[in-house]
Amino acid sequence: MGLAIGKGGINIKRLKNILNKNIEVVEYADDPETLIKHALAPARVKSVKITKTPDGQKAAYVTVEPQDKGIAIGKDGKNILKAKLIAKRYFDIEKIVMI
Repeated sequence: MGLAIGKGGINIKRLKNILNKNIEVVEYADDPETLIKHALAPARVKSVKITKTPDGQKAAYVTVEPQDKGIAIGKDGKNILKAKLIAKRYFDIEKIVMI
């Protein structure tokens, strides 16, 4: 991840200038639980449980520290939507539910 970011964040700054968009780097993981934890950082995630819903879709149930629930959800749900997008893209997880 350090190589992707570059010294002092130079690679991220260059990409931000080229795309004219904010860039956020999330550490990849081979298992969905760890990837969702990384996507919700800096919130302290206690556990992530992946299950199938009755209609056959995958859902992730995430437990976070009570004082970090706002951080995990983010302003206007931005952080949870980001985590949902990443989980859908890499592991076909349709829903993320905070408990």
